[in-house]
Amino acid sequence: MRILKVNVLILQLNPNLALPPGAKGWRSEFRRLHWSAPLVPAEELSDHSLEVTGVAFSNADGELLATCGKDNQLFVYRTGPPCRMIFSYCFDFMGWFSAEKCAFNNTGSKLMVAGVLAMDIMARAKGEIVVFDVKDEFEICAR
Repeated sequence: MRILKVNVLILQLNPNLALPPGAKGWRSEFRRLHWSAPLVPAEELSDHSLEVTGVAFSNADGELLATCGKDNQLFVYRTGPPCRMIFSYCFDFMGWFSAEKCAFNNTGSKLMVAGVLAMDIMARAKGEIVVFDVKDEFEICAR
């Protein structure tokens, strides 16, 4: 006997919401938006020299954008247009192999970066977390 698992997404839609002009139905409108919406890059950020491993926006308005990567770099940008870098940090002196993930807290006042410190023979990683205080000119407040 095979068991089929199905994830069902239930949305509560406003019943007074009308289809846009020219739409034949909600299913076709979903397909149009999901598969046919144009994706045009607004800007290319090319500060990292190796693969980017983490990207985070500061909060709901997305005022700040943080990126970290295998080059051991953290870059924080004020979103634009155009985006402009307001902070950068290199984790080389901490002995990291790479900066892996970054995330802002819910208010956007703190920025956490997780990195890989060392790898043993079994390819198990040991890591470290650094927290920056965004409001205090990106001072390190925890390590």
